[in-house]
Amino acid sequence: MQSQKLGTTSYRNLNTQEIKRRLDDKPDGSFSGEQSELTYAESQLAKAYPGQAGFGWALDEIKSGIKMRRLQWEDNEFVFLVPGSSFKVNRAPLLGIYEEGTPINYQPHIDKCQSNGTITTWNPNNEELLSMDWIRA
Repeated sequence: MQSQKLGTTSYRNLNTQEIKRRLDDKPDGSFSGEQSELTYAESQLAKAYPGQAGFGWALDEIKSGIKMRRLQWEDNEFVFLVPGSSFKVNRAPLLGIYEEGTPINYQPHIDKCQSNGTITTWNPNNEELLSMDWIRA
């Protein structure tokens, strides 16, 4: 069985295809599908970089302004921090809900870019919180 390690480059700076390419130390080379490969890649990432592939690390990166994604997501899907801001209402969609000039304090939050390019607010589910396959987008 051939074994190849990720090397000295941190996986955080690699894209999904590169990580999958470098994680070729597969038991007997057989997988029953993509989910098996992702599970294997997750376990290899967790072993090679303890504490760096989990959601806690990903959240710290997001709060630092880094776009993050899961290994199993499409390559163009990612989550990112939307910083808070203060402004006065002067256009739609808030104009019509609030009077013009109403001060708004927009709180920081995390959004997700979906695979079709749509941006939506994001709240992680249990699987996302407990997964060990977070990488930089």
